[in-house]
Amino acid sequence: MLTFRINSMKNIILLALFVSCSTSSKLTIMTKPEKASVTVYNEKTQTYEPIGETPFSISSKELKDSKMGVLRVEKPGYVTENVVIPTNTMTSTDVQLNLRENHQWISKESKSISKVAEDIAEHLNQINRNINSRSYSEALVVTNKLINKYPETSIFYDIRGSIHLLLNQKEEAKRNFTKSLELNPSNLKTKALLEKI
Repeated sequence: MLTFRINSMKNIILLALFVSCSTSSKLTIMTKPEKASVTVYNEKTQTYEPIGETPFSISSKELKDSKMGVLRVEKPGYVTENVVIPTNTMTSTDVQLNLRENHQWISKESKSISKVAEDIAEHLNQINRNINSRSYSEALVVTNKLINKYPETSIFYDIRGSIHLLLNQKEEAKRNFTKSLELNPSNLKTKALLEKI
């Protein structure tokens, strides 16, 4: 099981990308404060639909069946958090979100940060759709755009490495996981993936 604790005041995007697969995997989202609404993005209607409130759990089978990719966690008066999940592979994961009150978010930078977050979310959603449809080459193109825009963000190299693994391109995967570890040496999940290749 993998556990994330998110404390950053300016955290809008959380990417949960997992390469190993288990039949009993589940995603659990917990928030402080509790009872935040959880919605899922519906690509057909291009709207977010309610699916529960925190603490919230969903199995990997339910995720696959529903083709979920973007979950939004919202509570009035608090900053909205997005959880982006490629649904074709995952391990059991607990995500603990420490929601921040809106007044802590407001600053001169908030508009530009919001635009960056929206840009990243849009790209991650495209990557997720491409992975779900097994359009791995297209997923790589979008991932490369993210890396070109945000070259110091380790998780994007993890995504590219994972896509290369799906394409059975192990040397490319190794290069990307190695770059990710250079940027974020404390990422145990990436270290474990690199050791398995």
